[in-house]
Amino acid sequence: MIVGASSPEEKTALVAYLAGKIGISSQQLIGAMPYEVGAITRKGLPLGAVIYINYRGPTVEMACAGEPGWLSPGTIRDAFTYPFVQLGVWTVLTHTSRNNAASRKFQRKLGFRELGVVECGPNRNDDAIIYSMTRPECRWIEQPTQARAA
Repeated sequence: MIVGASSPEEKTALVAYLAGKIGISSQQLIGAMPYEVGAITRKGLPLGAVIYINYRGPTVEMACAGEPGWLSPGTIRDAFTYPFVQLGVWTVLTHTSRNNAASRKFQRKLGFRELGVVECGPNRNDDAIIYSMTRPECRWIEQPTQARAA
């Protein structure tokens, strides 16, 4: 189960962990926007973490990274329950370096679809591919039932 950071220090440490895994600075990861971060830990050390940034009501951006094997179907469900159910967003966005074929394959496996390209993405040496998933497209959460017409 993903557990939210319990203190400002823990939030800072988890952001640094994620940024290191992704290969960017903490400041590049969060910018000046508020964020929420949670992690799977063992013996007080993160095995993996998920961050939610740029929340705008109908959309939020999500990024995750971790040690090999840290993600389970339950962890993935938790990662998508927060934005789609708790925050009530319609669309989750994520972006990945064009050169990171493994990450791009993983995004598609989760159910994200390619939305577009940001030239000179996070590090000016590579473009970023933007991925999108709407709530109805998310197979990791229970979909709301439609009221039946009388």
